[in-house]
Amino acid sequence: MTKLTPKRLRRLIASASEGYREQTRRAGLPLKFSNPRLYDDFTDFDNVRDESGVYIIYCTEQRRTPQTRDSRILYIGRGWIGAELLHNKNTKRALDRFAAGHTVKYTFCSLHDVDLEFVVEGVLLNEHRDLFGCLPSFNKKGGSSTLLGWHDVISLQPGPRRILHKYGA
Repeated sequence: MTKLTPKRLRRLIASASEGYREQTRRAGLPLKFSNPRLYDDFTDFDNVRDESGVYIIYCTEQRRTPQTRDSRILYIGRGWIGAELLHNKNTKRALDRFAAGHTVKYTFCSLHDVDLEFVVEGVLLNEHRDLFGCLPSFNKKGGSSTLLGWHDVISLQPGPRRILHKYGA
């Protein structure tokens, strides 16, 4: 069997999404999210500037707001964690205003590969829509439709629904 690189994994998932199945065993992909950290005006994102992966910004409060609806997850993103979080603070004004009045935290999973980041972010966004009936409040686009066949190719550990329940429910 050919070595399963992240780029090949992404191609296999795209093929599975179109109905083609090339491999019989699913590849395990362990996801380890960091301990949650505060996302506020006093947070120094410089300490995570060398981390690259997928991150989740969520509200810790149980009460529902128009932004949290059925899920407390506010945003799912990918890239260089420190730079992306700082960019969100500076450009997503509605998220910044929400975070100023609520307890908001973030967590991330280091992946250090753009193809893995694309896959994990897309799977989490698509599964969030399936699980809660909507995207996170501050995400404008869902995951790629080329990722719909991910179940046939990879086994995320823990599963995306478990992750989404942990931070969203």
